This record gives sequence, structure tokens and C-alpha cells, in this order.
Amino acid sequence: MAAERNPEGSVLPAEMPLLLFRAAGVPLGVEAAAVEGILDAEQARQSGIACRGLAQLLGSAPETSAAVNMHLLLKSRKERCGLGIDGLDEFVTVPTAALQPLPAPLAFFRGPRTFWAGMVRGNKVVLLVDADRLQEPSPAIDEAHL
Repeated sequence: MAAERNPEGSVLPAEMPLLLFRAAGVPLGVEAAAVEGILDAEQARQSGIACRGLAQLLGSAPETSAAVNMHLLLKSRKERCGLGIDGLDEFVTVPTAALQPLPAPLAFFRGPRTFWAGMVRGNKVVLLVDADRLQEPSPAIDEAHL
């Protein structure tokens, strides 16, 4: 079953432009329209824009490495925010029929969702980040479902 609606509940267009990247080694993507720019670590520090890493988004321990050299600057309905990334992969336009609802393990997170859909690209699952939810508190895992 394909994901037919975006996180706000709007019907998705036939195709969606995405920026694919890696954060903490995990293949991720975000709607291209949500990307405002790319900052290096020094620009991110000086900007005063809140930047978070993938571990922080998932509610685990703070980032243990200062190796994040690049941040995606994302715009949302609330405010701009930064997401620490390993690197950019590619810009693609995908048919929305290729987008799938979240896999079962991610569906057990309580609270706000950082990811809203996934897709298979090559031999990897790519999770799509919801830029509007990056500022919300980190979700917790519902351990009863593990």
C-alpha cells in the first residue's frame, strides 16, 4: 500500500522531488521544497539555528562525534532548523506510488513522528523526514511492542 497523503493529510501529487542524504549512516530523504540551504559546521554554530543529529531526533544519547561537518537548513511552518548530515546523495523525483507507510517498528514510536514514509531505492530503505516535526520533542519507543 503506497503512502497517499503527506504528514499534514494533504493528498500527494503524482511525483515528489526529494533530496536524498545520509545522517549517522542512515539513508534519508526530505521534500526538496523544505530545504533552504546547506551549512558547514561553523556556519551552523554561528547562525544560532537549532541543529540536531539523528540520535537526538530518535531520543537516544546525544551525538558522540564532532564529525558532523554539514547541516541541512530546513524550513518548516514553525521555524528554520538544522539537521546534521554525513553527506548529500542525490536529488530525485519519485512517483508517490513508490512511497510506503512507515515500517512496523517505526510505527511504535509514541508522540510526534520524525519520519512519515519510506521507499526502497536500490537495495536500501530510505526514510523520509518530516521537516515540520523536527523541532518537536524526541519520540519515545513503546517498549510493549518490541
